[in-house]
This record gives sequence, C-alpha cells and structure tokens, in this order.
Amino acid sequence: MYAQDFMLKLGPGMQSVGQGLADQFAPAFKAAKGCKGVTFFVDYEAGEYGLLALWQTKEDYEAFYKVAFPQLQQAVTGIAKEPPFVKLFEVYEPKG
Repeated sequence: MYAQDFMLKLGPGMQSVGQGLADQFAPAFKAAKGCKGVTFFVDYEAGEYGLLALWQTKEDYEAFYKVAFPQLQQAVTGIAKEPPFVKLFEVYEPKG
C-alpha cells in the first residue's frame, strides 16, 4: 500500500477556495481504482491545505496522478502561493 501526501499553500482567508477544491476533487479520489480512502486537512491560520490518500498500488496512484494532477494545477493557477507539494510513501504495517 502507498500513502500520498499533498500540500497546497493558498494563504490566510482562502477557506472557501480550499474547501471548494476539496469538494471538487473528493469524488475523483473516491471513484479512483485502488484508492482506499482520502482525508483532507487544513491549517486555516497559515492557509495550508492538504490531503492524505491511501492507494492499493503505486500503479493505481500513478494512473490517477497522470489525469488528476494537471486538472488540479489548472484549478490553482493564479491562487496558490507556491507549487503544490506531492510525495508518495510506501506504507509499512508493523508486525504484531
């Protein structure tokens, strides 16, 4: 299993924009092959928005990312304070 970390800096006062992006993209995650779940989180004071998604395989994540990331980049053009941070981690499940 893999964990996708995604962070976006919009700045303070962008709550409705950040929530709108989450509302817009949540259905795509939920419908994506291999997506085991997605959680959105936010620091309103700092204006930082993020998500953590769990993927069954790296290939599932890569197929989704290839389609969804360009759409997300287009949606945040002109409003994001810096490029989004995206990283994929392999999940370790402790024994015992």
